[in-house]
Amino acid sequence: MNGRNNNTGLPANLRRGMEQSTGHNMADVRVQTNSAQPRQMQAQAYTQGSNLHLSSGQAQHLPHEMTHVQQQRQGRVQATNGAANLQNKGRR
Repeated sequence: MNGRNNNTGLPANLRRGMEQSTGHNMADVRVQTNSAQPRQMQAQAYTQGSNLHLSSGQAQHLPHEMTHVQQQRQGRVQATNGAANLQNKGRR
């Protein structure tokens, strides 16, 4: 992180490791802990753009969710617009 402030909610070592391995700055990633939103999507955690939402006690999912941030940035995975979009995908 080269002395930059870490206001992301990510543990500094995790952020640094992801930045070093991907070559991408993670300064805009925001972690919402104790979020009710994953439960609404029947999940423990989920990523929407640069926002990571974790249910209570689900910090172990941070590395996995950070991978989704990177995938979305690379265009390998499309961000969804919420539960309705996920439900529609399940019907295809």
